[in-house]
Amino acid sequence: MAKRFLSLFLMLFILLPAAACGEEKAAPKQLTNAEGFVYTLTGNGSAQITGYTGKKEKLEIPDTLDGHPVTAIVERAFFHAGITGVTVPEGIRSVGSGAFEHCYSLKTVRLPEGLEFLGSDVFHSCTHLTTVNFPDSLKFVGDSIFSDCREIASITLSPDHPLLELADGVLFNRQAKRLLWYDPAKKDETYAIPEGTLSIGSQAFFGATPTAITVPDSVEEIARYAFSSCLNLKKINIPAKVTELNAVFPGRGTLVDIQVSPDNPVFYTQDGVLFDREKKALVIYPGGREDERYEIPDGTLAIASETFMRAKLSEIVIPGSVKVIGSNTFLFCDRLTSITIPEGVEEIKGLAFQSCAGLKEIRLPRSLVKVGENPIRQCVNLRKIIVSEDHPALAVMDDALVSLEDMRLIWYPPAADRKKYTVPQGIRIIDCYAFSFNDQLTEITLPEGVEELRENVFDYCSNLKRVVLPKSLKEINRTAFHSGESRKDMIPVTYAVVKGSYAENFCKSYNLKIQYHK
Repeated sequence: MAKRFLSLFLMLFILLPAAACGEEKAAPKQLTNAEGFVYTLTGNGSAQITGYTGKKEKLEIPDTLDGHPVTAIVERAFFHAGITGVTVPEGIRSVGSGAFEHCYSLKTVRLPEGLEFLGSDVFHSCTHLTTVNFPDSLKFVGDSIFSDCREIASITLSPDHPLLELADGVLFNRQAKRLLWYDPAKKDETYAIPEGTLSIGSQAFFGATPTAITVPDSVEEIARYAFSSCLNLKKINIPAKVTELNAVFPGRGTLVDIQVSPDNPVFYTQDGVLFDREKKALVIYPGGREDERYEIPDGTLAIASETFMRAKLSEIVIPGSVKVIGSNTFLFCDRLTSITIPEGVEEIKGLAFQSCAGLKEIRLPRSLVKVGENPIRQCVNLRKIIVSEDHPALAVMDDALVSLEDMRLIWYPPAADRKKYTVPQGIRIIDCYAFSFNDQLTEITLPEGVEELRENVFDYCSNLKRVVLPKSLKEINRTAFHSGESRKDMIPVTYAVVKGSYAENFCKSYNLKIQYHK
């Protein structure tokens, strides 16, 4: 089903003006007309709107710009624009993905007959959108078009529309038999997806309120984030033909029970917990359960990404059969106070225990040879990691967890009391989020030998005043000194650098406050 949907997308993509395949060409010149419409010209002289700098709230998009016919609105063209209404003129054949995304004030939209392509996320997070129409000329409508649109009151759609069907507040692509959108304003406690539906689109049920959703046997695909922000959802089933599940239930803090068709060749449930029989992996533990303790069955080889996200468990027992713990596996497990990582575990992926505020101590086994980016980020009460002195791959050096293979500093305890800290000699790489959420440190010194700073190294280091950067630095990720929710600005500290060094050039390029050291 996914391949058929992708093929349709590719076929219709040719409707959009595009550069011919071959050698890379320079980006087309951005032009702006007197009303603030930013556009580029195609080879045939038509205009594609790429942005808007004007101040009008009720916007009537012109059918020509400086004499050039407008044929397309490209992706994210009006992203976050402060418009309240928009009328798209005839002649425009395509509106790209996210074209009006995050237009929070947008209330009414008028689309023209002749429009053929409406990309994904077109009206994503237009939280006050109330009125929109779908012309009969549409040949493609992408996923997530109304994700986080909470106030839609009127959708104009002809009953014999060749592509779309609106049935009791649920929008379908009738040709692809794909459920595109479930109106979050519907107050039904349960919902049964119609038999014959072949797929469920990305974020199709975003914010939906049912406590139980029944998926029919006909469904072959459930797209990524299909049930995002379903804050009441407690029970759901997986039919036999669905053999891939990728972040289908993000934020699944209320989910209590998952049932799987006995004919499903890949997935099965054990006591309502979802497993992958092919990979011998635990896939989803329903976070809405009230159990305090869960023991993973012996024989399980892997724990998938986000498996226990928001689970209320205070203790999880991992068997020695487990080899891999996935990324964000225990994300927001606030009640987790006890976990033993047994001998046998070989890899812990990035951010695996992120935001487990209750953890105070973790012991890492000798079998563990691979650790991703800070797996214990924002574990604000974790003071100690225990690693054996003869561990072949890891070491604790002056409180910091280090990967010996690449001399990479993975983690420094955010609960440590020191005001000043010097990174141990021999460290080459400071990994992503390594010092994240440490509000005690006021000064950090990186010694000679450190060559690389990765993403968001000092994220949320709220009291940091001075960072000493060595001459040996060869690479600094542009987000290394970003901090806070927006992560747009560098931390306002003094950067001590060596004259003529890479670090000096980096700091100057971002107008950072510098001083010199030898």
